[in-house]
Amino acid sequence: MARTDQSESLNRIAFVTLLGELCTCSPAGESLHVISAPGRWYQFPAWAPDGSRLAAIGGVRGGAGVYVFKDSPSSDVASVHIDRALPPIYLSWSRNSQWLTFLAVDQTQDSMALYLTSPFRESSPRRVTRGRPCFWDWSPDSRNILMHSGFAGDEGRLLYLGVNEDGSTRVVQNNVARPGLFQSPGISPSGKYWAFGDLGDEGELRVVIDGGSKFPPMVALHKGVAAMSWSPSGDQLAFISPAEPAQHCYGELRMVDARSGNARILTEQTVIAFFWSPDGRKIAYLTVASGPASFVELLNLGDIMDPGGVFQKGDLEELLRRPPSISDRKRLQLALWVVTVDDSERHLLGLFEPTELFVTQFLPFFDQYALSHRLWSPASDAIVLPTMQPGTDGNRTPFITVFELNEFRSKTIAAGVSAFWSWQ
Repeated sequence: MARTDQSESLNRIAFVTLLGELCTCSPAGESLHVISAPGRWYQFPAWAPDGSRLAAIGGVRGGAGVYVFKDSPSSDVASVHIDRALPPIYLSWSRNSQWLTFLAVDQTQDSMALYLTSPFRESSPRRVTRGRPCFWDWSPDSRNILMHSGFAGDEGRLLYLGVNEDGSTRVVQNNVARPGLFQSPGISPSGKYWAFGDLGDEGELRVVIDGGSKFPPMVALHKGVAAMSWSPSGDQLAFISPAEPAQHCYGELRMVDARSGNARILTEQTVIAFFWSPDGRKIAYLTVASGPASFVELLNLGDIMDPGGVFQKGDLEELLRRPPSISDRKRLQLALWVVTVDDSERHLLGLFEPTELFVTQFLPFFDQYALSHRLWSPASDAIVLPTMQPGTDGNRTPFITVFELNEFRSKTIAAGVSAFWSWQ
């Protein structure tokens, strides 16, 4: 399949404005491109790994679709999926930037469906499977998809699919494992290992690194839900899980080297999300600094807050009895940390108030978004996040903020509700 000509989109940040426009800019907030036309509200733009295209979900009254752009002012837009009965909620590029997979809500079946399409072919998207929920990862050569759908045990499925030249798919391996409590599976950068959660013979919850017939599987027991992610540059798997049984994944951050089998704890803090740097040398992670009950309950964080923190049990109960005020919402703060993988040295980059969109839609599925939407700069020296800050009118307003590792400082580059860095 012929590759498209690459645009000048190197080291760029894509973001969505307060009016729902899709824009790109340099890391300093310069060279601004407004690449979407008025009339739609865009969400969660995803860069193609080669930088040649951007894909985003665009919404209008009564429906939504998947749209593809080049990074240029007034870019010509290509629609690859528009169906009012199948509104998309998430999308992901293949590693070779030739295929798009997206998850759509099938309103007629009260389910979800995974579709595959290409912006370079004049053909309708092909449905890969149905499943609720549904998570997946592309193989490094873009020829296969490791997919997890449904819930734990017999209600779940873990499949390995092959992608044909025409975009159709085939089952390469059915019933890879009996799924446990986890969300997104992963394929290592070398393609030699798979990572997923399964149920052992006695029903125990396990994180499994499966090397196929050449490499015996490695197993780590966990409690609650496990959220995992491979290093972009090596066969190292990081994951979080709670210390006690719980219906969430928040807990200490651990790492396993698939080649040596060595495992260690990178931090014993209660981590709620983490993201590998592109060079694989660092991991950015988030912890809760403080927060009102409305957001804490939404994230199921009530059992992991510092007992000596802002709210005691009585305060939480009182807040739950009344609607949250604006002052309550201001008090939610997350801490952004970076840990160096080699020596486990940690640095606090800063505290920030996250946007509601980030808290409600991105964080609960951070392990899936980490496969498709990058917060890290290509040089692994900065992180972009949407943050709430005082606006010109004094009200709290969403801004796009860049946190720089070298200077340990942050800077605001634009007003916006979400932002993601290009892969290169």
